Amino acid sequence: MPPRNLQKDALALKAFKRKKVLLVDELAKLLASSIGTARRRLKEWGTSTSYNFNGRYYVLNHLVEFDHNGLWRYKTVLFSQHGTLKSTVVHLVTGSPAGLTASEIGKLVRLAPRSFLSHFRNEPQLQRETIQSRFVYFSSNKTVGDRQKQRRLDQIARAALIRIPTDAEAVIILVERMKHMQLTIKDLSTRLRKKGYRFSAEEISNFLGAHELLKKTPDTQP
Repeated sequence: MPPRNLQKDALALKAFKRKKVLLVDELAKLLASSIGTARRRLKEWGTSTSYNFNGRYYVLNHLVEFDHNGLWRYKTVLFSQHGTLKSTVVHLVTGSPAGLTASEIGKLVRLAPRSFLSHFRNEPQLQRETIQSRFVYFSSNKTVGDRQKQRRLDQIARAALIRIPTDAEAVIILVERMKHMQLTIKDLSTRLRKKGYRFSAEEISNFLGAHELLKKTPDTQP
């Protein structure tokens, strides 16, 4: 094994910090080393692997600030404190109060659900049920799963009592939403009330969610 070049290590680490994420072959070029040596450095330095792009991207752990779900994104490269996409989805579902629909999972992990959820059909840690024509994923633990399912049904029952906007009201909501995308749902409700339209934040949120008009992020190459 050739002697370690500490100067190249330092230069590679500096470039790694500047670029944020790297492919293993990019690191090997920076080190002027083999792929095997580059992989050993990644292990020594403490890195995480992306859960999209087939796990090809790496990031130095001490540079990452994971959000409350344990997720972090750099441009379109996605990382999880929980490791792989599979372990991440299992963690998110089992830790959710009322299970998660396919759409909700997709929004959390910033990937199109149809691109990966078929692999979870027989995942032993999860159970999938159809509720109101939508797949909802719950923990396979009976106690946890039953509690999640009841909360989901309670949410649906409460939503049924909320006023549904008329077609004319829906247009008003959508116009204001498009004009003021930066506003929170609560602020949007306040703005509409000042104009004489009495929509609660929950009514607006349910309306936008039902029509999947909340923010989406496509999964594209950085």
